[in-house]
Amino acid sequence: MVAVVAAGGCSNKLSKDRNKIRLVNAAFWSEIAAKNGAKAIDLLAPRTIEYFDSLLNHVQRSGPSKLNTLSFFDRSMVLVVRNRMDPAALRRMKSGRELAQWYFETDYTDGEMNRYQLGEITITRNSARAEYFVNDVRINDYKVEFVEEGGSWKFDWLSLVGFIEGDIKQTLGKAKVTIEQENKYLLNFERERSTKNTSPAIWEPPMK
Repeated sequence: MVAVVAAGGCSNKLSKDRNKIRLVNAAFWSEIAAKNGAKAIDLLAPRTIEYFDSLLNHVQRSGPSKLNTLSFFDRSMVLVVRNRMDPAALRRMKSGRELAQWYFETDYTDGEMNRYQLGEITITRNSARAEYFVNDVRINDYKVEFVEEGGSWKFDWLSLVGFIEGDIKQTLGKAKVTIEQENKYLLNFERERSTKNTSPAIWEPPMK
């Protein structure tokens, strides 16, 4: 009898946690659609905020040789921030939280956030992985991740990076390309998205 009650309690907690995770996912995309970066980043896992701390350092101070050691996605992020943020604001910026708020308010909106939904959720202790759907279509076997922190579930936005990077790099084809070719593609892609005539000088650090 005790074992049955314990099993029932465990099942009930898992069900509640899955509901909490779905609510966090929905709330995050809702705040993004509203361009409310401050509230959106409160729903993010610590790992994501730490990523923006590291990104800010690269955006402000890393030159071409250092940037070329970064991943394709990281270089695309550096390019977006340098090209779109006011230079004076970039020099004043002190923390990854500030950068994350700017990014999610300024660059990361498309007005259709209800299209990002979760499928089956698997929970292991204080972490969870969920099937990911865009416009009701499952993204292959890709799964997004959540972590529990202080009794609250947080969205690990970095778990989307592999999907985002793979989606962009598909346009480069299956042939192996050089760092220089990737950077040229990123510059052209950014010119099309931002309508700015971005030059290769953007890879030089704005701060020494």
